[in-house]
Amino acid sequence: VRELALQSGHHVRDLALQSGHLIPRLQNLTIDVRELSIHLRKLALQSTSLIVNDVRELALQSGHHVRDLALQSGHLIPRLQNLTIDVRELSIHLRKLALQSTSLIVNDVRELALQ
Repeated sequence: VRELALQSGHHVRDLALQSGHLIPRLQNLTIDVRELSIHLRKLALQSTSLIVNDVRELALQSGHHVRDLALQSGHLIPRLQNLTIDVRELSIHLRKLALQSTSLIVNDVRELALQ
């Protein structure tokens, strides 16, 4: 019993020494984890602000593109209206030509019939 008590005493003393060495390490690890947490928060804030800035920049660029497209379409609409007028006039002109050619054909057929 005495021998067992001595051995368990040695084990308890060894465990106490080991825990004595481990406690400062655990405290340092806790400090390191806190600092890492603070650093990660800072990085998260920085990345968030970068993302916000990128989104702002993209929004500005798309705004410029939309404005440019609106200006271009403003220039194109009168051109399209002119083109529509030109197509109408061409259609009228083609109808007139079709009528003239039809009357010419009819006249030629009459002439041939008479001959």
